[in-house]
Amino acid sequence: MLHHPAAHHLSFPETFHLRDGTVVTVRPMAVADRDLLPAFWESIPPSERLIAQDDMLASGALDRVVADIEAGRATPILALHDGRVVAEATLARRLHGWTRHIGYVRCVVHPDFRRRGLAAHLIRTLVDLAAQVGLDKVMGQVLVEQRGERKLLEKIGFHKEAILKDHAVDLRGHRHGVVIMSNSVIELWRKMEDMILDAEFEVIP
Repeated sequence: MLHHPAAHHLSFPETFHLRDGTVVTVRPMAVADRDLLPAFWESIPPSERLIAQDDMLASGALDRVVADIEAGRATPILALHDGRVVAEATLARRLHGWTRHIGYVRCVVHPDFRRRGLAAHLIRTLVDLAAQVGLDKVMGQVLVEQRGERKLLEKIGFHKEAILKDHAVDLRGHRHGVVIMSNSVIELWRKMEDMILDAEFEVIP
């Protein structure tokens, strides 16, 4: 498995400045943070909760999150502002079997904190974490209708690997196609480093 030297640069808690100057704190979720999550998920529009991969307001959902953290199957990262969660991003993994070298990423941001660079930063943080724990590949799944989420993953360096017809069923029982996005951690790192260099040498008129 991969051990990328840049993976050791992570340091938490991290202070991150959004594009408009708003400051958020980014850090891994602790078990004690469980009680902060219901208010966050209730702030997500119902139409989006309907098509989320998991119903995080369902009975037992947060207990499963805690169990996955304690077992090492998931590392959720929280972004907090004024003591409340404004975004949650998770790196999940399987500890055994064929896909133990793959990390699965998910990111949900409060509507008031979108389009300000937070989602991209959190997903890049998950790529860092994937490298740190020795994963070789990272995957994300979005519904066919989630064009904005797909564009974000493409910008970071993910490529479309497959479209699975009727692969997801939302909370109302409606079926949706799923786009599988992925790339190797090495290639994602190259893309991220190129973006950093482009920003550093950008000429502002």
